Amino acid sequence: MSQPGSPSTLSPQRQPFLYLTAALIAGLLVDRFIDPPRLITTAFLIVSIAGSVTLLRSKQDAASTVVLLVGFGLAGALLSSTERTPAASRLESIYEAKVISPEVPVELTATLLAPPEPAPGAYYLDADAESIRDRNEVVPATGRARLMISVSDREAQSQFVRLALDYGSRIRVLVRLEHARAYANPGSPDFNEFLDRRGYDLKGVIKSALLIEHIGEGPGNSVLSILYRLRLRMMDAIDSRFAPRVAGTLKAMLTGNRYFLDHGTAERLRESSTFHTLVIAGLHIGIIAWALLGGRSAIKRRKVLRVIVCLVVLWAYAAMVGLAPPVTRATTMITVGLMGPLLFRRSASINTVALAAFVMLVLKPALLSDPGFQLSFVAVAGIVAIALPLAEKLRAVGQWRPGSHTPHPPACSP
Repeated sequence: MSQPGSPSTLSPQRQPFLYLTAALIAGLLVDRFIDPPRLITTAFLIVSIAGSVTLLRSKQDAASTVVLLVGFGLAGALLSSTERTPAASRLESIYEAKVISPEVPVELTATLLAPPEPAPGAYYLDADAESIRDRNEVVPATGRARLMISVSDREAQSQFVRLALDYGSRIRVLVRLEHARAYANPGSPDFNEFLDRRGYDLKGVIKSALLIEHIGEGPGNSVLSILYRLRLRMMDAIDSRFAPRVAGTLKAMLTGNRYFLDHGTAERLRESSTFHTLVIAGLHIGIIAWALLGGRSAIKRRKVLRVIVCLVVLWAYAAMVGLAPPVTRATTMITVGLMGPLLFRRSASINTVALAAFVMLVLKPALLSDPGFQLSFVAVAGIVAIALPLAEKLRAVGQWRPGSHTPHPPACSP
């Protein structure tokens, strides 16, 4: 129970990021449904910042807090508006402007953001665009494309391997770029939304390795290069030690590559509602963190160095498997949770969960409409706000012994 004059548990002083995140989300929703002019939003944002500073100097804390929250809401609307309006050089904008057509192949110059991803009879390439050539006209381009090339026979496989493509390789390729085709299957997800959540503008299919030219090496990160090679070696080691069905499952669970997953295994997992165990997310990241910190007893007495080492390993693993949204979301939440005690804050608090959501929404406002993002944070917030306090109350009831000072058991309502 809070002392008289002390801030309540849900006050802005105790849970500042809860209110800041709520204001940011409100701004994102306002832009999504009302779409206010960006110039007006920017003007009101500047006014709110100036007003909050003025009120703070005059020691009107409550009014300053309200105006500050309004400012964060306006900032959220501005972030959402900026994200929804891609630059003219983005592949998506060029496609929407009919500069390129899905019926006509274009010459795409790009840099590979990761090594080619192996799949049965195919490879997938994540390409960061530099320019496109269409009808002898070179157009500067930005954005990412997801390219697929089929290598159904040994000759095609040999042609592709001879290209020696890797992370950072610059390529020039003739390809048809397009949005994913929408099929009217009831209940089927929108594949374009799936690609957009992973940062892809367009997709394309390369007919032959002969249409790809390796033109050099672009600037790259040596740490990422090492991590990507480690991932490929891990997949090779799994293939060499296990049967194909088991290897496909292990590669999905440990490296995020689900292309080799056996169809029968996938169907059984779907029927038993356990397919999510193959998606690298909170469960996998949490197990790694638990193992690195030495189990439950060590978590209670974790040291600064151990936490730092744990976070380095977690983010290295997240980068190695591609920083997909579920991985980034889980790693961010665990990072905030582990850093809290180092800053003398409770690790399991609504403020911690709100801070993780705040960081992710600032970096990518579109995550607000991602069902995975919504379910993750609602579930964790429910655990922190309801389950953990209730567990503490029940533990106190279980440890209670009648005495002169405690004749009655403690209340167990959360």
